[in-house]
Amino acid sequence: MEAAIAAGTVVQPPAGTQRRGDALVIGIAEEVGGVSDGTVPMKSAVTPAEVDAPQHQRGTSSELSLLFVACTRAREALRVSWHGTPSPFLAPVTGRSPS
Repeated sequence: MEAAIAAGTVVQPPAGTQRRGDALVIGIAEEVGGVSDGTVPMKSAVTPAEVDAPQHQRGTSSELSLLFVACTRAREALRVSWHGTPSPFLAPVTGRSPS
């Protein structure tokens, strides 16, 4: 993985930087991995709608923004991958209904 990161073919933020607001400047991102249901959006980052609907919407929007930023860092190509069921955020591009 470190060699791929050094080569600029895969970008992985350093442990602990994701969700802290740290900036990560990269030249090229080609892969955003792990965009699976239950992982993106991160369940602990989104309040259940039945508990607090406005907070749920803010959390969901924040998680979607993080994915958007990760994907828009690609200059030449982008590959998004998941394991199992894709994130509901990918429904528009996978053709699958969000669960």
